[in-house]
Amino acid sequence: MKKIITILFICIQHQIYAQETQQITPHTSENTSIPMADAFRKEGKIYIVITIILIILIGIFLYILTIDKKIKYIEQKLTEIKINTPS
Repeated sequence: MKKIITILFICIQHQIYAQETQQITPHTSENTSIPMADAFRKEGKIYIVITIILIILIGIFLYILTIDKKIKYIEQKLTEIKINTPS
């Protein structure tokens, strides 16, 4: 579990530093350099896109957690079998 959290933090940190910095001006919100994003913002669809991305990420995170629990359970069973079997 600690390994998974560490990997997630490293990936998040990598994504934060991978973005280019832009100067913030009073007209930054009026920036039309990305027409698709502007169209989504005008029509209100950007919130739908963000919601879907969040749902997918939460689903992946929950899936990883369930797999981690299953692996821990199997590891415990294997250690019990190794302890109980005579050498």
